[in-house]
Amino acid sequence: MLNKDRIRGKEFLKLAAERGVCLSVYLPTTPLTQEAQADRITLKNLAKDGLEQARAIADKRQIAAMEELLEALREDDEFWKFQAHGLAVFVTPDSIRTYRLAHAVEPEGTLTEPNEM
Repeated sequence: MLNKDRIRGKEFLKLAAERGVCLSVYLPTTPLTQEAQADRITLKNLAKDGLEQARAIADKRQIAAMEELLEALREDDEFWKFQAHGLAVFVTPDSIRTYRLAHAVEPEGTLTEPNEM
C-alpha cells in the first residue's frame, strides 16, 4: 500500500492563500525505503536550483529560512521511510508542506514571486 497524501479543500485553500516567496519542488520518488537516498539527493539539487532563483527576489534571511526547512526535511529519516511514486514540496520562509503522490511527476523546482500571488 502506498503512503500518499490528499490535498483536501482546507489544505488547498491554505496553499492558495500563501503570500510572498514560495518554492514548489516536484520529484519522482520510490516507495522502496532502501532507495530513498537518491530521492533525497534529487530534492537537494532541485531545491538548490530553485533557491538560486529566489536569491534574485528574496532577502538573505528568507533564503536561509527556506534552506533550513528543506535541510530538515532531507535529514528526516522517518519521513523518507514512507514514500509513494511522487513528492510535492511547497516551502516559504515560514513553512514547509509535503504531499506524497500516487503517481510519478517530472522533477521540477518552481519559484513563485510575491507579485504573482
